[in-house]
Amino acid sequence: LGCTINVAALIFLSKKKLKAKNVTYRIALFVSTVHLIIISVVVGTTTTCDLFHSDNYFLFFVGLLPLFPKIVCDVAVVLIIGLTFVMWELTPASCILQCLALC
Repeated sequence: LGCTINVAALIFLSKKKLKAKNVTYRIALFVSTVHLIIISVVVGTTTTCDLFHSDNYFLFFVGLLPLFPKIVCDVAVVLIIGLTFVMWELTPASCILQCLALC
């Protein structure tokens, strides 16, 4: 569902039906939409379970991802952690761009 909504938003942005005069606002929406499409696909194939026990950190995969080769699992872990971190880092910039575009 998340991937479908973001693909629809990407199509909407690419057809330039958005009446934003500020190109920076359109770029921020485009980057955010592509980011959420990738994270929807990666998270849609697996569910991660975090476990802390005696100062040790374990990350369990539940879903389709453990059926793939180890290199695919490693790439997916990096994408999940990296994209989730980047999502929180980009939020203030998107809010500032939105404020500038609306003002």
